[in-house]
Amino acid sequence: MRPTHRVRRFLIPLCLICFLNFFPYKSETNSRLGFFSRWKIRSFNNRESAFAVDQEIGDEVSAWQASLCALAGLNIRDARSLQVLCSQLLNGKFATDEVSCVEHLLLYSGLHVRCVSADHTDVLADIPTLMKLRERRRNSTAPQVLIRNRVLATVCAKNETRLLLISLTWHLLLGFDHFYICNNSPRSHRLSFTLRPFERSGLVTIVNYSGVGVQHTCFDDGLTFARENGFTWQGGLDVDEFLVLGKNYSTVQQVLELFHSVKAGNFEAGAVSFNWIMQPGFDRLTVDYPKDSFITPAEKLGYFIGSPHQFVKSFAKVSLTRSWQHVHMPTKFWRENVSAVNTAGIPIPGVQLMADFKPVIHLGAVFHFRHRTAQELVAKRERGRATIDCESKGSSTDSRCGKVFKARNSTKKVSDILTDYFSHTHCVSLNCTGVHEIRRAKWQSEKISESVIDSASHAELIDQYKELGFETKQVLKNANLKSMSGALTGLLS
Repeated sequence: MRPTHRVRRFLIPLCLICFLNFFPYKSETNSRLGFFSRWKIRSFNNRESAFAVDQEIGDEVSAWQASLCALAGLNIRDARSLQVLCSQLLNGKFATDEVSCVEHLLLYSGLHVRCVSADHTDVLADIPTLMKLRERRRNSTAPQVLIRNRVLATVCAKNETRLLLISLTWHLLLGFDHFYICNNSPRSHRLSFTLRPFERSGLVTIVNYSGVGVQHTCFDDGLTFARENGFTWQGGLDVDEFLVLGKNYSTVQQVLELFHSVKAGNFEAGAVSFNWIMQPGFDRLTVDYPKDSFITPAEKLGYFIGSPHQFVKSFAKVSLTRSWQHVHMPTKFWRENVSAVNTAGIPIPGVQLMADFKPVIHLGAVFHFRHRTAQELVAKRERGRATIDCESKGSSTDSRCGKVFKARNSTKKVSDILTDYFSHTHCVSLNCTGVHEIRRAKWQSEKISESVIDSASHAELIDQYKELGFETKQVLKNANLKSMSGALTGLLS
């Protein structure tokens, strides 16, 4: 009996230590939260904070994302309302910032709120269905056009697996031959696991990239990959950008064939630049799980088409392009008389001149779904910008970040997030009737077209827009017990 008693004396303190480590104390206010309604949260500046939100699904979420989940549960959407509610707490001893304030508001409400990471997906692609739909679309394109215009897409992704899966499916249906994916979150296995079926089918190549602001390097490495593997064109896209073509074109190859040997005045077309169409937001604070995992942003907006934008995303002709140098268009070519051209065949001599040209979208456009939910807007901030990190601790002193909206550099303000998100146009209850303009962020508002898309252009794009949304949804299966079983099999193989 004596040894058993000694073992108990040892085990009881050990279990208590493990228990306290599993349910940590709140770091900033030293107050204790409910045992079964909180966990450690990782914010983008590595500050740990306990939070009274239940993360039942997915990876850890940041303090910002958790705050938005809490506000959704509390039905607080207005920045001013939050500031008033937090004023007493912030002036007292109960909270040191708005993140802590939201923690207290949720704790005292007694509500149970679930929060799902903006990156999380448990959807698996049905590759046989994808290949069947893809080949049906490609069969409408002449074989010689497909051979003469092999298209590689290059995407730099960082904690964006859910939307990347949707975008990848969408563009493969549009005829893209292959994807070169730069995984900027190499420590996470979610992206590589979710895209494993595509990789096994020879549709994607995944390369890990560490560090911040690697998109230029990614695009140039993709250009080298394209050159070494016989691709004619290399497109550079973000995960939240979806290409849609005019009604007379079934595949991206058909449009690019028009520019295969085009000369615009004294210039040869070294890249084809498609104008953005800025899309409204979903008018939601958080990701709608599980619906948003397999429904495209297009369907979320009821296939509303927003406003054309002067900014472009481009497809570089591999044989003529030396380097991208900018994520919107390549600017270095092997010969002096080569230039990027828009879809009207007009040369765009430089990136800074994009805003000087009227948007042209009759052949196609890149639909930009930047403001989907406030949670996803925050997640995009946390990931950092394409070319420079304005989210790090030291970014406030970096002159290159001076024009960035102040919420990007704020680790403790939640009301700024609400202000930024709701300053943009949204489709309330998925009804965009009566929306007359799609606004960009305040710090870029002078560079956008606020005129609503005209009916003729709408007619050019709407058919394929709806078709791709429907077909993408067919390919993506909501992961229930059957798909989870397949996931486990994949892990063990």
